[in-house]
Amino acid sequence: MCPKCGSTRRRFFRETETSRLTVYRCLRCEGIYNLYSATLFEKKHLRPSQVVLLLRGVAKGESAMRLAEELGVIPNPVVHFWYE
Repeated sequence: MCPKCGSTRRRFFRETETSRLTVYRCLRCEGIYNLYSATLFEKKHLRPSQVVLLLRGVAKGESAMRLAEELGVIPNPVVHFWYE
């Protein structure tokens, strides 16, 4: 569903290189969105598998350094989630 207008009418636009997410274009307002639009993960460039690992680690209470190591990213993006 389009986060701008709420329409469910969409078409394939492209696939992102980094996170490999499908990007859609809304047929009503021409907005562009993906699975992470209007969420905490918007503009974070994380693959879906990394998001699952991050959420699991947060639920288990793992440290930011441990999560960053497991996700293969620098600690800053992981710490950022603690404060949002």
